[in-house]
Amino acid sequence: MRSLLLAAAVLGVVRSEEVLVATDANWNEVVEQEPLILVEFYAPWCGHCKQLTPKYEEAAKILAKEDPPIRLAKVDATVEKIYSGKAGVSGFPTLKLYRNGIMSDYRGERETDSIVQYMKEQVGPSAFEITDSKKLKEVTSKKTLEKVSIVGYFTSKGTTYKDFMVMADSLRYD
Repeated sequence: MRSLLLAAAVLGVVRSEEVLVATDANWNEVVEQEPLILVEFYAPWCGHCKQLTPKYEEAAKILAKEDPPIRLAKVDATVEKIYSGKAGVSGFPTLKLYRNGIMSDYRGERETDSIVQYMKEQVGPSAFEITDSKKLKEVTSKKTLEKVSIVGYFTSKGTTYKDFMVMADSLRYD
């Protein structure tokens, strides 16, 4: 256990139980390297933040057991000004979702179960490849069409395909 704590300290990544502690100095290691992470920007004196803390920590414990683990982090926005400013933090707590370093608003409730459910729904690609007519029928069935779907046709996985995937991630819940 002692060597594990030492390794975390050397890497500059601090854990509060399962919640990662992000700072301006370790932001790239904590947030940018994760495919999906929820970040809470908080103020230590904030009553709403204090109410959220046990719920957020419990959600982090549950999500850490997923395969692969889903990470939650927190940032003291009163100290760590660079990324709090970039996130447009104007009140506390502010929750932001980062997918491969791209920020979006958290649109769930601030309860343990809601955080867990929301984050589980965020896992996986926002778009997928259709390779045969059976899959196309499945996707275009009445049940599936109750949800908004955008279909793109690509001859290769070049720039246009990559742009489509970024757009799909950004529109996931719009």
